[in-house]
Amino acid sequence: MFGVTATTALGNTSATLGFAEQEEKRNKAKEFIRTTLLRHGVVDFDPVTLDPSTDGMKHQFFPENTNGGKGDKLHPIELAIKLWPIALT
Repeated sequence: MFGVTATTALGNTSATLGFAEQEEKRNKAKEFIRTTLLRHGVVDFDPVTLDPSTDGMKHQFFPENTNGGKGDKLHPIELAIKLWPIALT
C-alpha cells in the first residue's frame, strides 16, 4: 500500500480551496501520509510540484490548459504527471 499526497491548493481559484486555513489542513494530512507506518511507500507530489518561494504550485504546471479549467492552480498539466514517478519515495 502506498500513501499519496495531494498537490497544494494554495492560490486555487475555487471558493472552497486556495486559502491558508485550508492549505494548513491539507499539509497536516500530507504529513500524516508521509509519517504513518501503515504503508510501503509514499508518492509525495510536493517535491515535484511545489514552488518553495510561494508555497503554491510551480508556474510551469498551471498554464492556461490545466485539467480543472483555465489556470486553476490545482490540477497540474501533463508535464507534472510525467514527473510524478520522481515523487515516489
